[in-house]
Amino acid sequence: MHIRRQKGECKLKLAFWSNFHGQNATTSNMLATSIMAVLLHKTKVFLGQSHYHLNNLEGPLILVSREERKDYFMNVGIDAIVRAIKSTYLDEEIIENCTLSYMNKRLILLPSTVKSNQSIYEDDLDRTIISILEAVSKYHDMVIMDVALRQNNITSKILESADLIVVNLSQNINVLRDYEDNFLKSFQNKNIVYIMGNYNPDSRYTIKNLRKSFSWLRSNNVGLVPYNIEFMDSISCGNIIPFFYKNMNVDKNDPNYYFIKEVKKTTRLIHNLVTKKVVDNGL
Repeated sequence: MHIRRQKGECKLKLAFWSNFHGQNATTSNMLATSIMAVLLHKTKVFLGQSHYHLNNLEGPLILVSREERKDYFMNVGIDAIVRAIKSTYLDEEIIENCTLSYMNKRLILLPSTVKSNQSIYEDDLDRTIISILEAVSKYHDMVIMDVALRQNNITSKILESADLIVVNLSQNINVLRDYEDNFLKSFQNKNIVYIMGNYNPDSRYTIKNLRKSFSWLRSNNVGLVPYNIEFMDSISCGNIIPFFYKNMNVDKNDPNYYFIKEVKKTTRLIHNLVTKKVVDNGL
C-alpha cells in the first residue's frame, strides 16, 4: 500500500474481531491477510493482540515452547511496550526494541503478554492502549490488532479507534445468527468487512447460498480464507511465512492454488477498503 503522509501523521488501524473465540479462525485470517499484504502491496504491517487467554499470536511465526515463552518474551512484546510508554515517549527505536520483525522489516510483531496476573495486565493495557496505537501508527502503514470477544474497556477502545473492523465468521449458521441477533446493529455505523474463515466450498452453506439468508453479506464486503491443511500445518510448526513464499505463484493445478487465490482476493478487498478510507478522509 503506497500511502503518502508526513511522518508523525496517524495511519490506518484495523481490528480483527469475532463473535466466537477459537471457531472463526480470527488469528490465522489476520496472519494470512497481513503476510499477503506485505507480499502484494509492500505494506508495512504492525501486528498485536489484546487477549490475555489463548494469546499465541506469535506461535505461527516463531516456535517457542510453553516453558520457554516467558523468558523468551520477557523484554519484548506488549508488556515491554506498556512499561515503556508509562515512563517515556514511544519513538521508532523504542518500538523496534519491543517488537520482532520479519519479511525485510515489513511485518512487525508485538508478542503477547507473559504476565501471570490478568487483572494487572488488563488494567495497565486499559490505561495505555490508545497511546500505544497512536504511537505505533506513526511508523507503519497498517496497525492490526486481534481483539478479544469479551466486551471490556480494552476491546471497546480498540474497536472505537479502528478505521476498519474485520469481523471473522464461519459457515456455521448458528455463528451467523448469533452475530446478526447480537452484534450486527451495534456495528452498523462502523466500517466493516467480513471474512469467512476455514471456508469449505463443498459445504451446502457456500457464500452464494449464505447471501440469500443474510442480506448484510454482500459481494463487496466479504472475503474468504479457505481451509487448507498445509496452511494449518504451517501455523502449528511456526512456518507460516515460508508457506506463503513457497506458494505465492502456484499454478491452477496445485492443491494450494484455491487457497492462495482467495487469500489474495480477500487481501485486495481489505486493501481497497482502507485505501478508500484514506481517499475519503483526504489523507
